[in-house]
Amino acid sequence: MKIRSENCKLYKLLEIIGKKRVVFIIYLLSQWYDSFSMIHKAIPLMSGRILSDRLKTLQKNWLVEKNITSVTPLRIRYKLSKLWYEVAQHINDMRLLVWSEWIKNPHQE
Repeated sequence: MKIRSENCKLYKLLEIIGKKRVVFIIYLLSQWYDSFSMIHKAIPLMSGRILSDRLKTLQKNWLVEKNITSVTPLRIRYKLSKLWYEVAQHINDMRLLVWSEWIKNPHQE
């Protein structure tokens, strides 16, 4: 099976979440950090430009949703998309599968 391919969805997902600090962004969004400034304060070594780029990439790939309220002042909120939760469930399922295999043969590497 060829993993490294532009058409491989798993490779594309791993490429996206493998970018520097993306996992932290996803974790923060899962913990109800929903604004750019909250996320930016929680990851002090990440520049605003990089954070903005990462959020745009996650949006473009339907892993994060952006909600803009029309109230003054404008409020922009981010949240994990339904697709992300489906992906997370598959990741959990894979972890459980690996764990259950390990339980059967704990000494096998």
